[in-house]
Amino acid sequence: MRLAYYAGCVTILLFFPYIAAAEGTATVHGVAYEWNTFEPLDNIVIEVNSTPMQSMVAKYGIYSFDLPNGTYLITASSYEDDRLSYYGDEVITVSDEGNYVVDMLLVPVYQDTVSDTSAVHQNDISFTHLYIFSFSVVLILLISLMHEFRKRPSDTVEEKANDGCLVSSASGVTSDDMHEMGYHPITPDVAYEMQCELLLSSEQQEIIDIIRSHGGTMTQKDLRKLLTYSEGKVSVMLLGLENCGMIRKTRKGRSNIIFLLDE
Repeated sequence: MRLAYYAGCVTILLFFPYIAAAEGTATVHGVAYEWNTFEPLDNIVIEVNSTPMQSMVAKYGIYSFDLPNGTYLITASSYEDDRLSYYGDEVITVSDEGNYVVDMLLVPVYQDTVSDTSAVHQNDISFTHLYIFSFSVVLILLISLMHEFRKRPSDTVEEKANDGCLVSSASGVTSDDMHEMGYHPITPDVAYEMQCELLLSSEQQEIIDIIRSHGGTMTQKDLRKLLTYSEGKVSVMLLGLENCGMIRKTRKGRSNIIFLLDE
């Protein structure tokens, strides 16, 4: 008699977790349809990422699973000649007991989709590399041309004559004659500065405006307080402005004094 009692207790203890789990489960069911005709698809493989994973072959597209509380991904796949022809998935959150109806629309799957996606991804990477390379080449050429233009002498080199006047070696016309005619030649340095002004970024122009508003002179520390950029970026932009001849920095004690040269 005691043996039967103990056996009954052990049986109850063994099946208690399954009974408790069953009380907290919900039934998730539905039908898998073809997306265009809304007709149920036959022999659909339905899977849900429960623990353990559950799967079934849905006759006439009808499926049903018993799931505890949680969030799950339900996938539906249809195969023709061992090739995936239709696919669909749905995410469902089970928060309480009861019946959850999740109908699924399956869309056609083309065999070239994966390869096309990979090819597009590779093309995007190649285009990005090409863009970076092209931008770098253009930037290097632009910097080289700017330095070459700055160093190159004018086509009409002006030399001093015996009378102290500047004479054009190409035409023999003195600089006084050119000024009388209203002609003011642009020196390479001036042309370089004009080109720098055209290439100024909005951040560099902001720095120029701030220095100008402070009378053309201020410390780099005070300038840094008025800007939202990092200290490194401010230093790089100031270096570019200094190379263009628009500002000049001098060291005074532990501070850098910035002078606006066009003032």
